[in-house]
Amino acid sequence: MWCDRRPEDDGTRLLATDALAGVTLAVMLVPQTIAYASLAGLPPQVGLYAATLPAFAYGLTGTNRFLSMGPVAVVSLLIASGLSELATPGSAEYRQYAVTLATLVAGLYLLLALVRAGFLVNFLSRPTTVGFNAGAAVLTVMSQVAPILGLSPAEIEGFSSTWPWPVFGHIGLTRGMTAVVGGGALLVLIGLPRVWRKAPGPLIVCGLGILGTQLTTLDVDVVGYVPRGFPTLALPTFALADVRALFPTALSIVMVGYISSMTVGTALARKARVDLDANRELLAFGAANLGAALCGAFPVSAGLARAAALYDAGARSRLAAPIAATVVLAVLVAFAPAIAGLPRAILAAMVMVAASRLIDVSEIRALVRGRPDGWLTMAMTFAATLVLGLEEGLVVGVCVSLALFIRRTAAPHSAELGRLPGTTIYRNLDRFAAQPCPQAPILRIDAPLYFGNAAFLEQRIHQLFVDSRSARLAVLDFAAVNDLDATALQALRRAVRSHRERGAELHLVAVIGPVRDILHQSGLDTEIGEERLHRTLHEAVPRIMGSVDATYCRQHCRNAAFVACDRLQRGPPTVSRKGASQVSRTPQP
Repeated sequence: MWCDRRPEDDGTRLLATDALAGVTLAVMLVPQTIAYASLAGLPPQVGLYAATLPAFAYGLTGTNRFLSMGPVAVVSLLIASGLSELATPGSAEYRQYAVTLATLVAGLYLLLALVRAGFLVNFLSRPTTVGFNAGAAVLTVMSQVAPILGLSPAEIEGFSSTWPWPVFGHIGLTRGMTAVVGGGALLVLIGLPRVWRKAPGPLIVCGLGILGTQLTTLDVDVVGYVPRGFPTLALPTFALADVRALFPTALSIVMVGYISSMTVGTALARKARVDLDANRELLAFGAANLGAALCGAFPVSAGLARAAALYDAGARSRLAAPIAATVVLAVLVAFAPAIAGLPRAILAAMVMVAASRLIDVSEIRALVRGRPDGWLTMAMTFAATLVLGLEEGLVVGVCVSLALFIRRTAAPHSAELGRLPGTTIYRNLDRFAAQPCPQAPILRIDAPLYFGNAAFLEQRIHQLFVDSRSARLAVLDFAAVNDLDATALQALRRAVRSHRERGAELHLVAVIGPVRDILHQSGLDTEIGEERLHRTLHEAVPRIMGSVDATYCRQHCRNAAFVACDRLQRGPPTVSRKGASQVSRTPQP
């Protein structure tokens, strides 16, 4: 559906609401797209083109009325990083590479939509995205130091969008008037919202900058000629060699663009209580980037600031973003020549302020206070992004996340269980004053079992019999095991066979349906024995009690691990391992 219609709404009221939201967005969109085009190393009109046809394409195919497709700071920086190694920024060849990149990004999105890969939104961890965004924000801000001071990047040896640090060796070449204009723009952009929350700061500084160059003889670099009129539509052409060269950049743009867009899109959709189809969003993102390629623009995505603007303006349908795109087209037709006098230092100030918002301070604090692996992943991603580059930083973040995940799951949490006295409840011996059975230790595995922790499973079962030398059998609580791959299955089979050869049996309790199906298909359920597969631990007790040595229970064991034990004569429980609140696991004389 195009809109979220309420019973009291009529078509006129809905259109008026969306028209107001669209105009509000356009006020932000026009200066923002010009600034992001500059960041990407492209002419200003290309940024405006990127805010037109992509918005219409998304409006026809997307599902989120708050997302507006167009240039985004991080994507623009990725474009500059990937293309600057292939051509000179601003050249015709560079622009052609940008169109090819948009086509490739569109193809990747459409391919992911075809295989319904919307679930991939969950595979870039939050610490990775927070660290990457913070690193990209710092690089973006630093890359704009040169233009805001009037320094030419071409004159700074070793300077690039992803390695801007050489600029600090040329501070002495600062052009005073340019620094004044850029610094003044920064002060307005930062200070104005503090006294006027909804002030169109970018539009104000752009207007003042254009007036300043038109009415005075300010010695500053300006945008220059901007052609008037609609973008020219043309089918993109490219060579296979270009695809190979641009593929890593395109993949990074897809990952970062989709994840960041879906993060904000999902949050706003939940606030508005509307549905969001992740797979259809892939199709819509592909259509938007194809639209960018057709109009000679560069890869696009959905920005946080634009989405928040549409939400705050009360957008009721996906018409709001196309209405904003229509305003951008009107600017191209009517006001393009006026943009020529816009100082580049003001664009740099706008990029700086917008990029700084990518640093999510509250999320960073939450990660620092949380699990160590979270802030470690964030910190390593941040450092790699600053030192190695954007694509490399993203790869490092993904690899660190996966490595830490594998490390956690290779030795998952497990617990030996005992019975809480007077109940049928079994709890972790390390946390509760529970009583275990020395002859039938109970082990709970709290993770899926796969090739990464198959060896852990065998070792953990073996350790049960080492710790309790009186054990005649072991009980495995599989309630939390929701998967069992081929390697783990073979490990379990080996454990069953090896302990049976020693005269001990393994019992499985609370095996869920999918895992029970795997056991049945492999024949392992028959090898274990149906009489040793139990729905609940309470159900397993009669079989367990029939397998243990009753004489040992009466003469040596002081614990009441099962309800049946309560009927035996018992002495008081003794103090156990790891603290006075637990019960001894070793038989008492």
